[in-house]
Amino acid sequence: MKMKLFNWNKIPDRKVAQTVWNGLKLVPVEVGVLEDLFQQPATKQLGLTTKPTKASILDNKRASNVAIVLSQIKLTDDEVKDAILRLDRSVFTVESVRGLAKYAPTSDEIELLKAYQGERSALGRAEQFFLVVMTIPDLVVKLGCFEFVLRFPQLVSGVRPCIASLEAASSQLRTSANFIALLQVVLSLGNFINAGTMRGAACGFKLDSLNKLAETRSTNGKSTLLRYLVYYLENHNPDVLAFPDELLAVADAARQANLVQINADLDEVRTGVKKAVDHAAALILNAEDGLFKSRLAEFVKEATGVLAELEPALDRARASYCSMMEFFAEDPQTPPEEFMAGVNSFAQAITAARAQNKHDAEEEERRKKRVEALRVAASKEVHRPIHPLLPAHRRSGRRVR
Repeated sequence: MKMKLFNWNKIPDRKVAQTVWNGLKLVPVEVGVLEDLFQQPATKQLGLTTKPTKASILDNKRASNVAIVLSQIKLTDDEVKDAILRLDRSVFTVESVRGLAKYAPTSDEIELLKAYQGERSALGRAEQFFLVVMTIPDLVVKLGCFEFVLRFPQLVSGVRPCIASLEAASSQLRTSANFIALLQVVLSLGNFINAGTMRGAACGFKLDSLNKLAETRSTNGKSTLLRYLVYYLENHNPDVLAFPDELLAVADAARQANLVQINADLDEVRTGVKKAVDHAAALILNAEDGLFKSRLAEFVKEATGVLAELEPALDRARASYCSMMEFFAEDPQTPPEEFMAGVNSFAQAITAARAQNKHDAEEEERRKKRVEALRVAASKEVHRPIHPLLPAHRRSGRRVR
């Protein structure tokens, strides 16, 4: 009689010694009652055949998770094993390799599967897969190396533009003649407004003060010091207002130049390369590990070369940023993305103020034209010539009712 399964996690025999399970005796059970309660119900019907029950060794939830991972790979078990051993980057994604590592067979599961004497086809999907990949030495370590190999291009492609934007933005800020000319005008305006106060007679100012120009409103509340600055430059030195075109890298640096994240990504690259080197050195050149080791060595050579390029590039970018900050009497410890975001915000505010000033000037011009048109119309009405053929009451301007 077939009974329903109790999906417990079986402990391998070799682990029972010196545990509570060692020496526990089985107690008599109520066979009849258990058979009545837990026998497998008959499902065979006329014209139908019952589907054979798969042998289950893994916990149901775990077996289901393994099956989900495998369904996303679309390869046979042997093809998965072969791709892992060949370190084939064209077959897997980062997510699929991460899933394989997360649900790799444990030592207990391997022992239970080794003790299995039945047909492989009688096992569940996850168990069949485990039978194949559990023969790969250091499977989890290999999958960890594989995941890093797949993530490496993504890490590098993220770090390169961040470093480049930081160095470019620092250089542009230091060499922008128009930006420095703008600072000269702002210093002059600020010293005039602050004359006679503790804030007056300044030799310089922190660049985050630029974004406070929009907060200083005119007496009538209709304008700001920022808009006056734009007005002044448009009338005295309009070329200076082109400074945002000289600072194009600043916007990129504001988004990307996070030194903490750049260092974290480079640390991850260094750690991953070291693990790959250590694992490659520990591999025994057997029939299965030989190709994996040679492919891993090729990757380590590639990654080491990239690191040799990125590390000095980061040092140059950091030095360029610190030099620029000292040039403007700013604190070099200020996070680059924070400083660049402030400058970029000011550049955008200048552009917006120019547009607003232009709009207001056009509105004022239209208003003047309307006033002038009304004045001319009124003047024509007063001085309109009187035609001699008009009746007397029309010539006098009076109407007869």
